[in-house]
This record gives sequence, structure tokens and C-alpha cells, in this order.
Amino acid sequence: IRRFRTNLVLAGSGEDALVGSNVQIGDTAQIVMNKAIDRCVMVTRPQPGLDRDLDVLRTINRERGSNLSVGGNVLVTGPIRLGDAVRAVS
Repeated sequence: IRRFRTNLVLAGSGEDALVGSNVQIGDTAQIVMNKAIDRCVMVTRPQPGLDRDLDVLRTINRERGSNLSVGGNVLVTGPIRLGDAVRAVS
């Protein structure tokens, strides 16, 4: 997870289906999910505690068409806690 420098990690799969929708996280926070995020060579670079790994990007390209994660913009701020539900609201 550190290699991808995510802001929020969801359990399971299905993030691709969130693109184009608004999601609510917990009781208040809302994010409009506006695009799939394509990955570049940066995910292969060494980081503290992680060696260089060229297979990471090869796998993303082969299995996910270069996309791994989704990006969005905050619509409504609010606290987000470990274990909060994430659900599409529109």
C-alpha cells in the first residue's frame, strides 16, 4: 500500500464502478469520484523499506490496463474513521 501513496484504502474490489458517482464515507464526508488513475514508473522506484520492483507496473499494465485506483474531489468534509462504510449516494 505504501508504494502507491493512497489517501484512502477500501477493502475488497469494485472501485472502478465508483467513477462518475458521489460516495459517502462514514456519516458526513462525500467525494465525487471523477476518474480512474493510471500508474506510471514511479510505483517501481525504491522507497524506504521497499526495493525497486519493475514487476509492479508490468502487472498493473497487464491486469488493469494501466489503471489502479480512482481519483476524486471532496464535496463535503467530515471525519473518516477506520471501518467506515463507503457507499454511492448518486
